[in-house]
Amino acid sequence: MTRREGSRNFAAAYRASRLPPNRLTLGPVSLVCSPMSRAAAPPISLASVFARHPPRKGEFRAWVRAWGERVVKRLRALGLEVDGCATEEERVVFVPDGRLSLVFCARSHVEVALQLPPRDLPALRTRLADADRALELTTVIESLPEQFETGGADDGRRVPASGASADDLRALLERVEQERQPLWLGWRVSGASALEHAALLDELLEDALVALGGLLARTPREREPEGEPEADPESAMEGEGPASKLPRTARLRVAARPGLRRRPLPGVDPRALVEKGVSVRVLEGPFAGKVGVVQKLDGRGGARVMLGLLAVRLEVKDVVACSDGRGRPLLSSSHRRPLQPRRVRS
Repeated sequence: MTRREGSRNFAAAYRASRLPPNRLTLGPVSLVCSPMSRAAAPPISLASVFARHPPRKGEFRAWVRAWGERVVKRLRALGLEVDGCATEEERVVFVPDGRLSLVFCARSHVEVALQLPPRDLPALRTRLADADRALELTTVIESLPEQFETGGADDGRRVPASGASADDLRALLERVEQERQPLWLGWRVSGASALEHAALLDELLEDALVALGGLLARTPREREPEGEPEADPESAMEGEGPASKLPRTARLRVAARPGLRRRPLPGVDPRALVEKGVSVRVLEGPFAGKVGVVQKLDGRGGARVMLGLLAVRLEVKDVVACSDGRGRPLLSSSHRRPLQPRRVRS
């Protein structure tokens, strides 16, 4: 082999080594080979993580990243001091505030919760002692879904939150303060229901946390002890912030997702009456954009609407009838068995 041939072969080998792996060289012809297409991975959801025993940590963290980003964005819109979410074993905490969380217990349940530590309870009790502020707080609590409960965080004694009066809340605060335990308010879904209603779960948990965030935005917070960073005064919401100077009706809208009234909505009929059995779309609040079925009208401008697993009382003016008219209720109970497919007789 001559020196020129050796140099030519070395140059050819060097060029081949620098080709991308999907390029094939055949003599003077270079072909680009497209990689074989792989089947798209199914979208990660909390229910898919629940289906594995035990759940894979990688899948759970991937779900937390995607789901948590949406929740953080909506919580920040409420004025809350939330920059991200931290995963602690089977618990997701929204930091640095730390009072909103999602708890994931494999084979058991999943829950979203607002926990107020004992140091925040005296300021909350003071707010309940003022008639106007107590009315504002109880109005927000009454608007929570019927499945939300409240009680002590440690003893497990829970009562429906939306039906609690100001006197009930005062008595509850007195009890948990005496027992030196946090105040808990949230929603728990059993593992079986989470799997049965997988298509609805992720969005419902997101909306449920935002509803709790709306309540948290009106809850006074005790300042951190000296030596620890203080909370932002605008997000502490101690009664003197900008939001507290708004009229009461305006303050109740702070927790709302950007409303849908300003843009046309497909599939709705503003002229249709909102009555029992009619499918409606929510226009305001943390459940804006969701479609549910009216189960009852209270005669005072309110409607009980089923939104998947949650029953919510909404103002009739905050919903609009869908153009498809009447529809079957989505899910009247979290324990309802799925309908069996009908057999077609030949």
